[in-house]
Amino acid sequence: MVQQGGMQLSESVSFVLNSQKEEPLEVRVAREGMHKHTFFIGWVVALSFTFLVSRFPHDAWLFLFFGYITLVPVWYRHVVLHRTGKWLLFDTVWAASLYISIYIVLVLNHVLSEEWSAWGFISVFMVSVSLSCTGLGFNYSFVFYSVEHLVRTFAQVMPLLAVLAMRDWRGGFSSRVKIAWRDEFPASVWETSSSIDLLWAGLLPCLLWFVPYAIWLLSMTNSLAEDGNATPVHDYYAPRVVVRWRKIWLFTFGQLGVTCVSFCWALLLWRFFFVHLAWMLLVFLFTLWKGSEHYCSTAIRTFGPLMKLHKTQQEHQRLLAEMQRGKEESINRGLERPAPLWSPLSVAGDSVANSIGQPRSF
Repeated sequence: MVQQGGMQLSESVSFVLNSQKEEPLEVRVAREGMHKHTFFIGWVVALSFTFLVSRFPHDAWLFLFFGYITLVPVWYRHVVLHRTGKWLLFDTVWAASLYISIYIVLVLNHVLSEEWSAWGFISVFMVSVSLSCTGLGFNYSFVFYSVEHLVRTFAQVMPLLAVLAMRDWRGGFSSRVKIAWRDEFPASVWETSSSIDLLWAGLLPCLLWFVPYAIWLLSMTNSLAEDGNATPVHDYYAPRVVVRWRKIWLFTFGQLGVTCVSFCWALLLWRFFFVHLAWMLLVFLFTLWKGSEHYCSTAIRTFGPLMKLHKTQQEHQRLLAEMQRGKEESINRGLERPAPLWSPLSVAGDSVANSIGQPRSF
């Protein structure tokens, strides 16, 4: 009876798991990155960058560059292994991150003149504001166990935070930046840059990138998805399914529209320090809110019951294996004969044998 009940319960758990119409639980957990080690590392990374930026604000742009060269490769490895996402590297977020990284490398090597260094700085500022705005439309947030969420949020939030850390509330660069990096960042850039300069510095790299990016999205999105590849469009709508052309056009030109509007908002952030500060606080609170929502909807409501059912299934499989092993050991010792598996035929055989008063033969 115990064996029968265990088999029935195990079959019911298997039925519930198989009815999810999803990938295996192990695959989904690996893609989500849900593990105590990744959760611990995510907290360490977040706290480390928070401490470094608050303790050494004039070096925040160096911490940004260090995050690019260490975290982005980890993110790319994760999406290639678990999402077939090698084409996700062409998303606007990573193109903007590459653009900022190139500027930092040129500044560190003193390749740029003072004029080009100032133009590059205001261009990076405009791109950073655009990243913070476009990040609000995606589902990425502060989820500390998830490589995808944490690195993507870093790429969208950290550039503008680095610029804020380098500013002085009275205007211009802080005194530490003027002393430590006076040759890298011209102090006059805050006073001499007009609104036209700011808009031009933001729109030029944006348009140079958007033209080939839009052609690629409109022509290759569904064909790549049919081959099992993840694309920026499917990252926003649904993974690896055919997306209607209307949605692809909406996604592509929606990004351009949001970017252009964000450049107008960037003009206000450039002029007023406290508006810049308030915007960063709003972005942080919004990403934390979305992270809390992700924890509740994904980690607790979705994966919690599935992992509990999976653990129950494994426990019953272990009990059945122990019962079978114990019976085999008993058979080997000659202590009892092997009992046949229960079936309607065996019950009928027992009834016939009892009716004639003779033991049933096997």
